[in-house]
Amino acid sequence: MAAKGQIKDVSGQRFGRLTAVSPAERSANGRVRWLCVCDCGTEVVVQSNNLQSGNTRSCGCVGREKAAARFAVIGRLPNRQKPDDEIGYTAAHDRVRKLYGSASQYFCIDCLDWAQDWSLQTDSPRARRDAASGLLLSPDPDDYVPRCKRCHFRYDEYGPAVLRGSRPA
Repeated sequence: MAAKGQIKDVSGQRFGRLTAVSPAERSANGRVRWLCVCDCGTEVVVQSNNLQSGNTRSCGCVGREKAAARFAVIGRLPNRQKPDDEIGYTAAHDRVRKLYGSASQYFCIDCLDWAQDWSLQTDSPRARRDAASGLLLSPDPDDYVPRCKRCHFRYDEYGPAVLRGSRPA
């Protein structure tokens, strides 16, 4: 046990996927923080108490992997409702939320930041314009993917080509 005011040396110790490297600056509340390297190669600074309690066990890659796996599984589920050509924009999004939940529990498929919206894949053969609003929709929930606001806007503005690295002229 380190004496009061001294830092307990955890250099080289593993905490889940993290390996403590060296002490970093103290947090605003004076707690000791450690520079750690995750098994995925990412460096993060974590409070010592979060390492030792098990509250922090990775750089966040575990959560991203779990979310990607969860989305990969639900993306392969059979449709629970048959597509309906009379469905409108709002009802289409309600179907997606009812089946998959909020998009905010997933990572954006383009940049892996937290998603905020369900976004229609416009290359879907079922995509069509809503008669009332003129917005694109699909009655099939499997045609939607989670996206952050920035990627959703870029996708809607430029289409899938911009997210693959080529901008329109």
